[in-house]
Amino acid sequence: MPTRLRSTGCALAGRVRRGLAGLIGPWAALAVGAVPAAGQAIDEEWRWAAYTTESGLPSGQVVDIAETAAGVTWVRTPSGVAWFDEYLWHAAVFEPPPAGPVTSLDVDGRDGVLVVADGRLYQGDERGLREREILFAEGPVPLAAALALDGGTLLLTGEDLRLHLVTDGAAEPMPSPPGIVDARSLPMRRTLDGTCWLATTDGTFALEGR
Repeated sequence: MPTRLRSTGCALAGRVRRGLAGLIGPWAALAVGAVPAAGQAIDEEWRWAAYTTESGLPSGQVVDIAETAAGVTWVRTPSGVAWFDEYLWHAAVFEPPPAGPVTSLDVDGRDGVLVVADGRLYQGDERGLREREILFAEGPVPLAAALALDGGTLLLTGEDLRLHLVTDGAAEPMPSPPGIVDARSLPMRRTLDGTCWLATTDGTFALEGR
C-alpha cells in the first residue's frame, strides 16, 4: 500500500505516547511529583522535587522529555541530553561528540533513544549514543529530527525542509505535506496505534500505509 498523508483540520486529540513523550515548553527547572486534588492544601503530603544543574541536568531549561519502553526518562536541553536513574540525572555521552546543538529527542521503539545533534543522527541508551550513518542518494543532508516507525524504519526531517524514509540505513525522499517552514520546530509524534502525526502551518497530517 503506498504511503500517503491525510490531513485533519483540528488539533490532534486522543491517545499519545504514554508517559512523558510529548513536546513541552521550556521550564526553568524540571519538577516531578503529584498534583493535589482541587481545593486540597499543599502540605508535606504533596511535594515537588525540583531538578536543576546541581542534580546533573546539562541545563536548567528542559525543552523535551521522552520515556523509553524500559521506563527510563530522558530530557533534551539546550546544552545536551540526559537520562534519569530515579535519583540523579546523567548527561549522555556522544560518540563522536557533536559540535552543534541537539535539535531532536525521541524513543527508538526499543529501549533506547534517537537524538539529532549537529545535523547528525545518534542512537543509543544510558551506556552512550553513537552516530548512525545514513546513506542519502543525493549526498549528505543535515538533519533536524528523527522518528522511529515500525520495523526499524525511520522518518527523518532535514534542514532542507524535506522528509526522508530510512530503511536499512538508506534514505529516500518522500512526499511532504505543505506548510513545513522550520524543520527544527516541526511537531512530529507517533501515537500508541503506530500512527505518525505531523503538524505544519497548513494543518495536521497523519502518515498512512507503506
